[in-house]
Amino acid sequence: MDKKVKKYSESGFNIEISKKHFRFSECYAYKQISGKSVKEMDFCIFDDEKRELILVEIKNYIKIQNKSEFKTDKLTETLCLKVVDSLLMFCAGWLKTNWGNDFLICIPDTIKKYIQVNKINIFFFIKIPKSLETFMPIVQDDVNKKLEGKLDIFGIGRASFFFEKQKIESSVGIKIE
Repeated sequence: MDKKVKKYSESGFNIEISKKHFRFSECYAYKQISGKSVKEMDFCIFDDEKRELILVEIKNYIKIQNKSEFKTDKLTETLCLKVVDSLLMFCAGWLKTNWGNDFLICIPDTIKKYIQVNKINIFFFIKIPKSLETFMPIVQDDVNKKLEGKLDIFGIGRASFFFEKQKIESSVGIKIE
């Protein structure tokens, strides 16, 4: 897990993260199960000071102009699967399953045990054209309704949605351009 500022390209954005973080997609253990109907969030950021684990997903739908191309049910399903599967991967690590032990290699020592994490947050940054903005409250509500009981298990409130770069940048310490 990196502490220094690291740059990434994700969903057509240039991203800089300065806090401890990792990408599931770069984790050896995740690569073992990738392609086996397992989804992952884009980034996992850890704030040592707050003992906060933040799972971040970034989506870019800015090129979609036709409302018929934007499928809210598909987006809702995808976002929910990403959250649940990512949390399952942490559980496997915290339970020290065979696969979970490999996963623990990817994450910082400060969160290798669940009791070391004070709070878990789920953040989605979604860039959409103005013509699709009316759909986002539906997606937000549907995602949170479908995840409600699952998030309760982890003491997580609602998943947070951001549509403006400045808001997620100040909340997470991630720069998106």
